[in-house]
Formats: sequence, C-alpha cells, structure tokens
Amino acid sequence: MIAFLYGNRTTALLLTAGMVFYRFTLSGDGFYIFITAYGITIALLFLYYKQYLWFSFRKKLIATVGITILYASIVVSLIHFFLPEPFQFEPFFFTFVVMHPLMTGLCIYVIEMYRENERLRMEIQRGERMDTVSQMAASVAHEIRNPMTVVRGFTQLLQRDSRVQEHHHAKLELMLHELDRAENIIKDYLTLAKPALMVG
Repeated sequence: MIAFLYGNRTTALLLTAGMVFYRFTLSGDGFYIFITAYGITIALLFLYYKQYLWFSFRKKLIATVGITILYASIVVSLIHFFLPEPFQFEPFFFTFVVMHPLMTGLCIYVIEMYRENERLRMEIQRGERMDTVSQMAASVAHEIRNPMTVVRGFTQLLQRDSRVQEHHHAKLELMLHELDRAENIIKDYLTLAKPALMVG
C-alpha cells in the first residue's frame, strides 16, 4: 500500500507481483483469499490515488489506516467463513486487524513527518538565499550610489559655474536626468529584492 501511495506505480506493481508470486508458492486456499482482498485494496488505491496526494496529514493517516483495516477485515472474514481447517483465530485477528493498521499508520506518520521536515528545511534554505541576495543588492546599490552622488555634485557645480558656456547647460541637465533615472532603477531593484526576502 505504501509503495502505491508514496512510490511510483512501476515499483508498486513490481512489489505486488512479487507478493503474489510469493503467496502462490505457499499455495493453499489462502492464496485465493489473498488475491481477493488484495485486489479490492489495489482497486481502491488506484481509485483514490490522485485525491490522496492533496489530502492533509490527518486525512492521509485516516485514509491509509481505514484501507488497511478494510483489507485486514476482508482477509479475516474470508478465512473465517471459507477455510475449513481450524486454527488459532485470536492471535491472527490481533496481528492482522490491530497491529497491521497500527504499523501502517506509524509508517505514514514517519513518512509525512520526514516530508514536512524536508519542506521546512527547503524553505529555510530559500529564505537564507533570499537574505543573501537582499544583502548583496543593498551592498551593490550602495557602491553604485557613491560615485553617482559624486557625479551629481560636480554636475550641479558645473551648472552654477558662470564659465560654462550656455549650450553645455542642456547637456548637464541631460546628465542629471539620466542620474535620476539610474537612481529610480536602483530603487526598483531594491524593492524587488526586499519582498523576495519577506516571501522566503
């Protein structure tokens, strides 16, 4: 069951084939009981597989334990009604109907906790990367702004200098305009970097 829900279908089908072959080698009337119960379970798994992927942790746990109990109940019922030879029913019932679902639930719990921890670890790493990007963006912006401030200062001084010819004033004004444009680009760059950090 876990192979169907968390592995790929090829692996699940190979495991199923292996289980069927193993049970066939044991022979006996139990083989037909196994095939019947396992066939119903596999059909349910194929039917609800896509919905299962979107279940919450609690729903996944309830669904898998429920399917396991259903499978165990079918096996126990078929054995009780169709096998003629007597056997110790109580230990078998306890193992199959109680322990089997409990172990399946425990496996699902461990798998889901591992996946949740992996997701949190990836989010933390992403946050750390975005923090680094944000810090680099601020550092680069600071280093670019320093020479831009110097250029702006000297450009404004030249604008006020009476020795500068009139036809150069338009060029100086264009330089200031382009510096303002570069400043806006840096602000946009920082604005993009900071929300990215908040999202991470």
